[in-house]
Amino acid sequence: MQITNTTKSYGWVSIILHWILALGIIGLFASGVWMVDLDYYSTWYHQAPWIHKSFGIIVVFAMLLRFLWNRLQSQLEGLDTKAMNAVAHFVHSVLYLLVLLLGVSGYLISTAESDPISVFDWFELPNRSL
Repeated sequence: MQITNTTKSYGWVSIILHWILALGIIGLFASGVWMVDLDYYSTWYHQAPWIHKSFGIIVVFAMLLRFLWNRLQSQLEGLDTKAMNAVAHFVHSVLYLLVLLLGVSGYLISTAESDPISVFDWFELPNRSL
């Protein structure tokens, strides 16, 4: 298997980025649903949001990396009709936009009280300043 895309198949970098993002988005959704039911006395009450935010930042960066990677690669041959190609392109673009908007809204909510976001204690994203 090749590293880069061809007109016939995706390369392993595109495949790995795809599955990292798929698992990351599903995991973030599941953890968000789970966190809603945590009460203040739960041992996960403070730890779970920190983990959720850290993975959220990583998923947004991975989505931006995937977007850039796909723009630099060969495009696969299209579908049978122009209409199907247009719909596929539109849906793909909407999915990129939605992940980006979720990340931006999560950032804005998380930094609303002037606290930076710590990503697994590796680095911090600064708070938004008004």
